[in-house]
Amino acid sequence: MRCRNLLLFLIPIVLPSPHARAQTASPYDMRLPARSVADCQGPLCTLINPAGLGLDRQGELLYLHAEQWGSAGLPAARGDGLFLSGLGLGFGLQYVRPDLDQGSQDYLKYNLVVPLFHHRHMLSLAAGLEVLDPTETDEDPSIDVLLGLALRPWRYLSFGAVGRNLAGSGMRGQSSKRGVELGLAARPLWFAPERLSLAADLRLTEDESEPQVRFSARASILDGIEVFASADLDGRFGTGLAIDFLRAGVSGYTEFSSDDGVENEGLVIGARASLAHHRGIILSYGRTAEIVLGGEVSAEENPPRLPFHRHVGLHDIGRAIRRAASDERIDALVLKLESDLPSITAAEELRCALADFRAAGKKAIVYLETATARRYFLATAADAIYLGPGGAFHVTGPAVGATFFRDLLDMLGVRAEAHRVGRYKAYVEPYTESGPSPGYQEVMNSLADEAADRLVKAIASGRGLAAERVRELIDRGVMLPSQAAREKLVDGVCAWDEIDLAIEEQLDRPAPRIERYERQRWALDRWGNPPSVAVVHAEGTIASTAGLLGGMDVRAVAQALEDCRERRSIDAVVLRIDSPGGSLLGAELIRRQVERLAQVKPVVVSMGSLAASGGYYIACPAEWIVANPSTLTGSIGVFSLLFDASGLLGRLGIRHEVVKRGELADLYSIFRGRTEREHMLLQQVVEGYYADFVQRVAAGRNLSAAEVDAVGQGRVWTGRQALERGLVDELGGLHRAIEVALERAGHGGDRAELVHLPKRSFSLGQLLRLFVGAEEPEGLPGELRRSLDRIALLAELAEEPAVAILPWWCFQRLAD
Repeated sequence: MRCRNLLLFLIPIVLPSPHARAQTASPYDMRLPARSVADCQGPLCTLINPAGLGLDRQGELLYLHAEQWGSAGLPAARGDGLFLSGLGLGFGLQYVRPDLDQGSQDYLKYNLVVPLFHHRHMLSLAAGLEVLDPTETDEDPSIDVLLGLALRPWRYLSFGAVGRNLAGSGMRGQSSKRGVELGLAARPLWFAPERLSLAADLRLTEDESEPQVRFSARASILDGIEVFASADLDGRFGTGLAIDFLRAGVSGYTEFSSDDGVENEGLVIGARASLAHHRGIILSYGRTAEIVLGGEVSAEENPPRLPFHRHVGLHDIGRAIRRAASDERIDALVLKLESDLPSITAAEELRCALADFRAAGKKAIVYLETATARRYFLATAADAIYLGPGGAFHVTGPAVGATFFRDLLDMLGVRAEAHRVGRYKAYVEPYTESGPSPGYQEVMNSLADEAADRLVKAIASGRGLAAERVRELIDRGVMLPSQAAREKLVDGVCAWDEIDLAIEEQLDRPAPRIERYERQRWALDRWGNPPSVAVVHAEGTIASTAGLLGGMDVRAVAQALEDCRERRSIDAVVLRIDSPGGSLLGAELIRRQVERLAQVKPVVVSMGSLAASGGYYIACPAEWIVANPSTLTGSIGVFSLLFDASGLLGRLGIRHEVVKRGELADLYSIFRGRTEREHMLLQQVVEGYYADFVQRVAAGRNLSAAEVDAVGQGRVWTGRQALERGLVDELGGLHRAIEVALERAGHGGDRAELVHLPKRSFSLGQLLRLFVGAEEPEGLPGELRRSLDRIALLAELAEEPAVAILPWWCFQRLAD
C-alpha cells in the first residue's frame, strides 16, 4: 500500500447530527468521506468495507478528528476515532459527541473485524462486529453486524459489497436501518494504474425507495501527495489532501453542500503510522542502508514454517540490496557479514545483487568480522572492505578432495561390485580403487583450476591487484588484519562501532545508517493479483522412498509440480534444484511432472550449489535453465553398487542360509557375491538406463544423442563450463530465474508474488532452536561425519536398480 492509501485512512469527515447531510458508514459512526467500498485500504476499512483488510494485511494505526460546523460557524458536533489494522484484523474505537449545543448523549462505539476468507490479493470476505455503548445512561450496549466482500480480479478494476446494520442495533429506541452498498472502481491510466482511481457507489437502504449514488476519485500527483474528491446527486461534494512520509502521514478533508449556496459543513483531519513503507515524500536523503547477514539468516529458501517467526533467507538479503538500489534515500550500503555463507554459489548470488546496487551509482561497503574465502569472495564485489580488529584474514584457496575406502574394505573382507557407464562416473571408485583413476584426477584438477581462477580474478579485479600478486597472497594465506590492510586486501581495520567513520571516509560526508534495512517492509497499492511464481524446491539426495538422512521428499516435490499445473493462480514455475542426484526411479517421478507442467506453463530451472546427475535429469525438460558459475552440474551417467560382505561375516562367525524361488531372488544380498551372468545382467540394466538418460537430455536440450554422450560419460561441469557446452542457458541465481519466468509468462518487469512449495512443517528441533538460538553441536569431525553419511546413503540406495548421483568429492568448497 502506497502513499495514496494513506489518504484514504486520513479521509473521514463530520459526525452524525440532525444537521448532517453527508453519508456515513452507519448512523452511529463518525462522519466519513465518500470513500468507495471498492477502493478502500488500511484501518478505515474497519468502517467502510472490512473485506479490504484481507487484501491489505500490513500493520497500521490511524487517528481521526472530525468537526461539524453549526449555523454560526461554530463547532456543532465532534468525534475522535482510533483505528488499528494488521494480518486481516481490524479494531476501531470512536468517541462521538453528536450535538454540542443541545447536550445530546455522547457515546462510544467499538468495531472489530475478523477475516472469513482470503485468496491472494484478489478475493476477500470479512465480518465486522459493532458495539454501541451509551456513556451517560444505563441503557445496555447494542451489538450490530456487517459483512464485506472485496473482489479485485484485474489490476484496473475492483468491486466491493457491504451489508450494514444487519442486526438493526440502535440507541434510545431508534434502530439502524439495514442497507447494502455496492461499489465499482476503475484505474484508467494503463501506463500508471495506481496514479488515478475513479469509483461509483450505490447505497440501498431499508424502507427508502430512492437509492443514494455517489462518485469519488483520488489521484497521486507525486509520490507522497494525493488529492481526492467526492460528490453525490444531492449536491454534496468534498475535497481533500493527504501527505505521506513513508511510514507516517497526515491528511485533511472538507465537505460542502450547495442547497442555499455553497456552505462548508465540516472538516476531518487525520494522522497515520505504519509498519510498512509507503511511497511518500522523502525528507532524509543521503542515508546508508545497513544489512546484516547474521546467524538468524537462513541458508534455506523454503525453511520449515515456525509460528510468530519471520524467515529471512539469502534471497531476501539479495532483494533488500536491490531494493536499496532504487530507494531514493539511499546513497550507500554497508553489508555486515557476521556468519559464513553456506556455499560459494550463495556468495555469487549476493555478488550479483551488489553489482546491481553499484550499477545504480551507489557505494557498497562490506564489513567482515573475519575474512574467510567465501566471505571475502563476496566482499570483493564492493567498493570498500573493512575488517574487524579481532578477526583474521585467512583466505587460502579452493580444495577438491576424495576419500578412498578400498584398502579398508580389503582388510575387512568386503568387496565392492560396481557397474557403471561413463569414463568419469567416479562415484564407485572410492570403493573399488585405492586412488583416483586418470578420469577422476582430470575432473578434480579441472574443478580446482576453475575455482582458483574465479577466486583470483575476483580479488584482482575487486582490489586492483595483479593476478600473480593475488596468487602469492593466497599462498601466504593467513594474516593479521593489519597485514591484510598493508597488502591492500582490505581498505581498513575498524570496530563495528567505528563503521560510520569509515562510511564517511568513503563518501566524503556523513551518511547516517538505516539499521537492519533487510527487515523493512514495503507496502503495495495494487488491485488484483500480482503475477504469481511458484518456487518449487527440490533439495537433497533423491531416493524413491523417504530416507533416514532427511533427503528430498520426492513425492511431495512431484505433487507440488502437479498442483502448479492445475492451479490457475500460478503464472510460472521456478524449479530450484540443489541436489547431487540419487535414485533414477525417484528422479523420473519428478522429471515426468516437470515435462507435463512445461506443456502448459513456463518452467525455469534455477540451479543452486548442486544440480548434477539425477539432479540434472529432473532439470532437462524445463524450457530454460539458469545456473550459477560455480554450480556443479552435468554428471550424466549411471551406476549400481553392491557389496559382498561374506568374507567379513565369515570371520565374525555369522552364517546365512536362504531358501529362494527364483534364481535372482537374493540378487542384492550382502551375504554373497554376484555370478558372472548376474554381473552381465546388471551392466545391461545400467547401460539401458544411461541410454534413456542421454535421450532425455537430448530431447530437452535440442541436442543429438552423440552430442550429449560427448559431454556426458559422468563428467562433472561447473555452471560456466556447462553453459559453453549447451547444458544450461544462462548464468545467474534465483533472482534471475524468477525474472526469466516472469518474462516468459508475459509479466516482465512486474513484482511477483512468490509461493514456495512444497510446504514444510516445523519440527520440535526447529522450535527449540528458535527460542534457544543454538544449533545442535557436532560430535564428529566434519570429514568423518561426511563419510558416515555417505555410507548411510549407500545403504538407502542399495536396492535401487540404477543410481545417478554426483561423485562425493565433488562437494566442492573454497577452503576456509
